[in-house]
Amino acid sequence: MEGGRHRPLNGNEVWKQEDGGLSVRDRVENIYSKQGFDSIEGTDLHGRMRWWGLYTQRKPGIDGGKTATLEPHELEDTYFMLRVRIDGGQLTTTQAPRHRRDLP
Repeated sequence: MEGGRHRPLNGNEVWKQEDGGLSVRDRVENIYSKQGFDSIEGTDLHGRMRWWGLYTQRKPGIDGGKTATLEPHELEDTYFMLRVRIDGGQLTTTQAPRHRRDLP
């Protein structure tokens, strides 16, 4: 609040109010997994999916130094990386396969 007035919401705050991050799971399982990468809405792809730890992979051959100068659609490949939090930060290579879930 600034001088008794609310500041306008930025773009990220607007889509968060429209539909929270946790609701994207249903769309991933029931829509995007069947209709493919191109069916993913931009605010889901660059926002809500990240709440679940899903990030697009960078296209092969793009140097890390170019990430600040290119638009997301120029950088991202149609593959995902899943970031997983490990409390305590320790997971052995023998534990990892037991906790992995292969998706279709």
